[in-house]
Amino acid sequence: VQKQSETLRPQYRIQAALDYELLTFQNIAKITVPVAPRDTLKDVVFFLYANASAAPGHKHITVDKVSLAGKPVPFKLDGAVLRVTLPQHMSTRFVLKIEYRGVV
Repeated sequence: VQKQSETLRPQYRIQAALDYELLTFQNIAKITVPVAPRDTLKDVVFFLYANASAAPGHKHITVDKVSLAGKPVPFKLDGAVLRVTLPQHMSTRFVLKIEYRGVV
């Protein structure tokens, strides 16, 4: 039985492909985003820690695509902050698929 606090935490499923020679990776993350009762979300914000220490104008992680229910959704990666704009206000949990790549 899950507690309320557990159901309000995002759940991450990550499929990772590593290239050990080039020290790069390509990943697909499926993130279940919870929505609190009587709340709605119009966007989702992620903090990409690997990009926080990157030199200005450089990124350790690049986001290629974000989708919801198989359809692309707009996003902006500004340094370490990834902001995903949802196509409609969401009042129940949903799954975002984020395709990204980077260097180790």
